[in-house]
Amino acid sequence: MAKLYLIVLVSMGFAASVFAAESDVEEPILNLRFAYGEIDSNGEPPYYYLTKENEFVGVALELLTQALKPLRVEFTPVFAPRKQLKDLFKVDEVDVDVMNEQWVPRHLPVAFSNSVYVDSHYIFTNIDRVNDFPTFETLKGKRQCAHSGYVYSKVQLLTDTKQMLRIDANTDEQMLKMLVARRCDILVGPLRVTTRTIDSIGLNDHIAKTNLVDHHWDVQFMLNGKYSDLIPRINRFLARSDYPEIRDRIIKRYADLAPGEKPVTQ
Repeated sequence: MAKLYLIVLVSMGFAASVFAAESDVEEPILNLRFAYGEIDSNGEPPYYYLTKENEFVGVALELLTQALKPLRVEFTPVFAPRKQLKDLFKVDEVDVDVMNEQWVPRHLPVAFSNSVYVDSHYIFTNIDRVNDFPTFETLKGKRQCAHSGYVYSKVQLLTDTKQMLRIDANTDEQMLKMLVARRCDILVGPLRVTTRTIDSIGLNDHIAKTNLVDHHWDVQFMLNGKYSDLIPRINRFLARSDYPEIRDRIIKRYADLAPGEKPVTQ
């Protein structure tokens, strides 16, 4: 009887140790190559950017990490300007970006999630000209500093019909400096990203937002087609009743950071 009792105890101990070992096994790491944008700009803060310590962080990264739990996710930034993006996805060199379906060519080997956040794109101009553009009608005959490869909305209609002249630049910083130099009259930019960039390069006294909104864009996660099976998991997270609260809380953590800073880990 004593031997039987001992065997039972040993067996229980072995089972417990096996269970403990199994519970310690972590999910494999999913490394996603994130389309970073122009190499001479610092991403699109607060959504994704490099800190002063060269750590890749941002609102979009945190939201996607939460959406894919319990998978463990790591991100690698990949230089991927918008005009080269379709080719990089075709040759399987990037895995994820934050985009709107209307910004990319059809038949690209990608899959889109539902809307992650809304990005409002405003008209910006020199601070002494803010009152010169109360309506889109007043933009006719003017020059737009545009980001090469980017698609716009109301302003796009004006440039397509030759009612405005479009002057392309390679980065947001180049666009802003061209505006200050009076090489163009206006530019279109996402509110959070553009105001952060203006602040980071010290142009707050030179450039201001007008009241004109080019478009309110739904921004989605765009995944390499080989990861399309992750889209339902992401969409379930985006459909949660508490998702707006989660998203807004993360955005708030990044909102007032200085360029290159990382929010305090919570």
